[in-house]
Amino acid sequence: TSGGSTTPTSKSPVAPLSVLQTLIAGGSARAVSQFVTYPMDALRTISQTRKGAKKLSELGFGVLASGCFSTSMFAFPLGAMQFTVFGNAKKALTYLVGNRGGNIAGTAVAM
Repeated sequence: TSGGSTTPTSKSPVAPLSVLQTLIAGGSARAVSQFVTYPMDALRTISQTRKGAKKLSELGFGVLASGCFSTSMFAFPLGAMQFTVFGNAKKALTYLVGNRGGNIAGTAVAM
């Protein structure tokens, strides 16, 4: 034989995120998504509320991007709290209800 191991390597379990890591992950996700989608949302809002300029070429990108950074920074703490509260509530409910297969409550918590 070649002396090599033929058994698959086992992966160590991933440690759960700390509260700080969860806050940063949730806040970052919300801020990035807000930053990416803000110009499209601004275009939709402008097209619904203004008469006249409804095309991107008529408005210019500066109009769509104005307020993007401040809105994204406002979204960071909201996303951080929402992600952390939801994650911890899911853990608590899983502990209380259990993660039993076929149980409606267990399935609802898993979602």
